Amino acid sequence: MSCVSRVISDCVNCPVRGSSRLCDVPDHVLREISSEKRQLSLDAGSVLYREGESSKRAFVICKGEVKLTRSSADGSKTLLKIAESGELLGVGELISGKEYVATAEATVETSVACLGREQLFGIMGRHSIAGTRISQFLGSECVDAFVDVCFLRQTSSASVKLGQFMLRWIEDHPSMCGQWISIPYTHSDIAQMLGASRETVTRLLSGLQKTRVLEMKRKRVRVFNLAALKQTANQPALLDSHDLSKSSWTLGLEKQVGNEMANRYLPTR
Repeated sequence: MSCVSRVISDCVNCPVRGSSRLCDVPDHVLREISSEKRQLSLDAGSVLYREGESSKRAFVICKGEVKLTRSSADGSKTLLKIAESGELLGVGELISGKEYVATAEATVETSVACLGREQLFGIMGRHSIAGTRISQFLGSECVDAFVDVCFLRQTSSASVKLGQFMLRWIEDHPSMCGQWISIPYTHSDIAQMLGASRETVTRLLSGLQKTRVLEMKRKRVRVFNLAALKQTANQPALLDSHDLSKSSWTLGLEKQVGNEMANRYLPTR
């Protein structure tokens, strides 16, 4: 395993710039972020930070994948998510001054940009747009965490949980019905996140494929029948096959949380 630090200044012309909230800022702000951050190159298996460590940096995934795991009392590890290009890591811990809540490990060759606490706070203080983007990200994280808690407290069957899991992933990729969508999770990963066996997940996915609800292979998925997937997830069919955007309730909650955090933490201009 290796982790190499180097400076990359061409963030303005980065091909994945639009996929990250922190990078979705005017050019002059992004140039300042470029001058402040450090770039890390990680091999597959390299650990970016460990659960329980003091948070010293926040990260943006420029390329690759990072899995987040948390240890249980018996020493086993639980997969929380697999973060992809454009996603932010460690921001909540850094801002709150808390320890990292999970271990972040690269699953493939990965490049990340990192900012220390003083650097991040300085950029947020000087540029309200950067602070707004961070607030939006944290608001979205709060909503996702709330949905995850509700998801875990449900006593639904494995088929319902799988349907809800796939539906949440599809909601993040609007206007992609019938098209291949990259998904970083294997059958084993999904099983671990749902608290089911790999065999159960494979059997249920096979059933969805046979009925032409969806197709999944080689970490790609495409949905043919969104209404049927919603029925499997035991959710009302509020969206048709040509409108895969998030529900108004989810978007409204994200906006409300993001605005409240911005009003509380951002300087008044």
